[in-house]
Amino acid sequence: MSQAFDFSTSEILNWELEQIQTALDNQEIGISEHAADAAAEDNLSLLNLLEAILVGTPTTKDLPNNALGRVAGINFEHITSDKRFYRVKVAWINEYLGFVPE
Repeated sequence: MSQAFDFSTSEILNWELEQIQTALDNQEIGISEHAADAAAEDNLSLLNLLEAILVGTPTTKDLPNNALGRVAGINFEHITSDKRFYRVKVAWINEYLGFVPE
């Protein structure tokens, strides 16, 4: 797969979301160690991370080399069944990686 996101725009494009869905269907999204540790600290399960991507709201796209130093990718927001808000990022670095931002 070539690059999964159009980093010439901060707009989240439908084809980018379709790429993420395809990667999920093909089990091509990996969870980084950092994401797993951050999720555990917040008492979030792998299912919570996947749920945010599947049914959460895509909210923003961080472009490469942004002023805040954030990893480039698309951020999703969701609320757990016990009403806790959380964010998950799907980033492109040679493969999909799920990140839980700080």
